[in-house]
Amino acid sequence: MKGILLVAASFVVALSGCNIGAGRNEDYFPLAKGNRWVWVGGVVPYEGDTITWEVEEKVARSAGDSLWKVGQKRFWLEAKRTIKDSINLQRKSDLLVVYRNLEAPDPDTIFKYPLLDGKEWTVGEIMGAVRTAHISGTEGVKTPYGEFANALRIDCEDRKVPGDSLIMKRTDWYVENVGRVMARVEVKDLVWEMRLTSMELH
Repeated sequence: MKGILLVAASFVVALSGCNIGAGRNEDYFPLAKGNRWVWVGGVVPYEGDTITWEVEEKVARSAGDSLWKVGQKRFWLEAKRTIKDSINLQRKSDLLVVYRNLEAPDPDTIFKYPLLDGKEWTVGEIMGAVRTAHISGTEGVKTPYGEFANALRIDCEDRKVPGDSLIMKRTDWYVENVGRVMARVEVKDLVWEMRLTSMELH
């Protein structure tokens, strides 16, 4: 159960210098009202978990800046439990960030533009650990929705500080003008995967 909750928190959720999205808009997370993604999967080799994200509306923080509210609905088979909550995404000139709630002082960084192969950044502090991200080029991904030849791969590590001990690894694959198509989380001997099964973009 503890592993599943760690995965749940993680889902909310970078050598050559080549620009992955050269000549394009680098929109690996399209934000518009009504955009919806559904991923299915679970603890490997089992399945049964489902995650749905839907862009609901623009909201404002007390600082006056606007964000996109994204509703999350997650069903965890092992826990036989459905969780509903939301996050807030904001595209800045050189960042895509997520605020867990509108009162959070500091966001976590999903992307740091430009998206260069080998680029690294600090995502933020997740459940007492520091998460760092690394762009590992592009590769092919198979999902129930279809096959994607050049999905952007971002590898993350959560490390406890002090001690710098590895707590969790996660990998996300994104496709330009589509969004996240696959996610994998590794915690000790547990491997959990989610793959895109449907989406609706506006």
